[in-house]
Amino acid sequence: MPHLPGLEVVRSLLVGGGMAAGNALLALAGPVGIGIGVLSLAGGAIAARKKNGKAIEEAQVEELQTQELTSKLNILKYEVLGIASVISKHYQGVESIIDTLEKTAPTDVQSFDANQKEMLDTLITHMCELSQLINKKIQ
Repeated sequence: MPHLPGLEVVRSLLVGGGMAAGNALLALAGPVGIGIGVLSLAGGAIAARKKNGKAIEEAQVEELQTQELTSKLNILKYEVLGIASVISKHYQGVESIIDTLEKTAPTDVQSFDANQKEMLDTLITHMCELSQLINKKIQ
């Protein structure tokens, strides 16, 4: 007679061998349990991969948005630095003219010579430029 595991289980149950029947059931359940465990692990891995894929896509979208905003900020940074440089030059011009006029100019504006009047014109130009630069909106 051929050896069949299922037949052994039935025979064990019929004869009343509780231990033998338990061992036979465990022998059958072992491969089935392993199969169920493997399928559960595979299903969990697939679900995790799908969830991770979505998280990766979201992270990539956020990365692109961050790069775009960083580029815009860099453009603004260079515009601000350029304006700050021009403001600094005008400020230095104003400071130089005021220092010179304080040392050399008479107390009465009517007594200014041509050079001092030209310095006043330049001072006014610097001040107008500064006021425009200070109020300039950066976009």
